[in-house]
Parts: sequence; structure tokens; C-alpha cells
Amino acid sequence: MTTWGNPGDAPDRASGAKSAELVLLGGKIRTPAHPSGFVQAAAIGGGVVLALGRDDEIRDFVGPFTRVVNLRGRLALPAFGDAHVHPVQGGLESLRCNLAGLRTRPDYLAKIAAYGRTLPRDAWVLGGGWSMPAFPGGTPNAADLDAVTDGRPAFLPNRDHHTAWVNTAALDIAGLTALTPDPRDGRIERDHDGAPAGALHDGAMRLVGDYVPPPTEAELTAALLVGQAHLHSLGITSIQDACVGEAGQLGMPDAFGTYRRAAADRLLTCRAARNRPASRRPPAVRQPA
Repeated sequence: MTTWGNPGDAPDRASGAKSAELVLLGGKIRTPAHPSGFVQAAAIGGGVVLALGRDDEIRDFVGPFTRVVNLRGRLALPAFGDAHVHPVQGGLESLRCNLAGLRTRPDYLAKIAAYGRTLPRDAWVLGGGWSMPAFPGGTPNAADLDAVTDGRPAFLPNRDHHTAWVNTAALDIAGLTALTPDPRDGRIERDHDGAPAGALHDGAMRLVGDYVPPPTEAELTAALLVGQAHLHSLGITSIQDACVGEAGQLGMPDAFGTYRRAAADRLLTCRAARNRPASRRPPAVRQPA
């Protein structure tokens, strides 16, 4: 049997004083700690693997409150971690007009039209997930969106979240015209007359994103739980959210409070760390020459 941590972490065979929170038995558990690369059983507690070994060895870790899982010969692997994800933003888009998985301009427009019909007259058409190769030159236009949004403003970031597809109603709300200059950190896609054509790149997304109605706390929590469930379905149990902080270019508020509330309500089942946007990080400290 292989154990980790202090010698006291090993069970007292006479008293059974050390109990695990979770014990896996009867499986094929992948580990570099055994010459064969596999062991039969594992004991987990306090967020760490306490011991690996045979069923008869690991049963000593079973206490009155231990959850015991019989793997019945199945394979068990360590979970994955992802250091760059956007669970709240991705979850929110999946609950709105989710264009992920579609590939063509007609498919996008049909999905947007169907989604728009479910909305109140004064609602924004929000969501995202479209792909640039579906459009000539990689950029969609406002006219296409105008035809399927029935006058509602639309703001739809693409798959990499560096371009937003917007319609005429959204451009009008933001006051964008041919005279609007490109921001230093972005670009407005324009037609032959210089007027905004319907695609905003990087920092230019904020020109409309600042007018997008912010999601409610309930919407943010629901988005986090959907994103978390998707990550768990892929075997991911630890994450770093790559943008915790206000992201006006995406119409997103700071989601830090969403994580805190989910943790307090015992809804956060992954290990989560945050990566603040560059604009909110403390300045780098220069070392003396």
C-alpha cells in the first residue's frame, strides 16, 4: 500500500481512527505510484489521495460516513484541470441564442430568427458562438441580422470572443456612424461608405457592449452551473477563469461574486481560481539595476 502525507494519515488497523471521505474499490485506477501503472483501490479525504493499494488494504479507511464506490473493474483516472476557461460567459451564451455547433450562415440566421421569436419586443438578442469561416471575408453584416431580429437590437460574439456581430438597431442605440473613430484597441468593420457594417473587433466591441443589459444574479448563477456541469462532463474538476472582472466588450459584469455565492451555497463543485484582466492587475515591480 502507498500512502501520502504524515505517518498519522495511515489508518490504525486496530482502532480504525482514520477514515476517508471516499473509497474506490474493485477497479483499475491509473497511477504512476505502482510499477504496473494501476492499483485496485484508493482512499480519498481532505481533497487529496490518502492511499492506493489492494481492496483489503484500502477497506481499513472505510468509516461510518465514508462513501464507498465499487468500480466493478472499470477504469478510474485523475481528473483534468483547465487553466483558461470562461464558464460563466460560456454558460450564459449556451442559455441564450447558442450558435455553437452550427457551421453555415443560413443555419445561424435560422437559429437567431427562431430564438428572437421567443423574446419580448423590447429584449436584446444575445448569445454567441458563430464561426468566421461561415461568412465572406470572415465578417458577418448587420443587414443579415436586421432581416431576422424584427427590430430588436442584437449583440452576438463569435467563438473566440474577439468579434461581435451586431445589427442596425444595436448600432443606432450606441450611436455608431461613419464618423465614429476606431478605438485604439479595436476596429469597426465598415462598408464602402465608411459606415459600420455589423462586425466589431476587440476593443470596438465595447462601443455596443456597454449598452447591453447586464445579466441578473440569478442568470449568472445559472450560467456558472451550466458551464460547470459541462466541464465536469469532460472530466475537468479544477479551473482558472481567465476573465474574472468586468468585461464591457462582452457585456459581462464581474462574476467574482457569482463564484462566492455559489461556494457559500455549496453549488461550486470544482476548484476555481481567478485570473484578473490585465487592466486590473497591480503594476509590475521593476527590479533595481
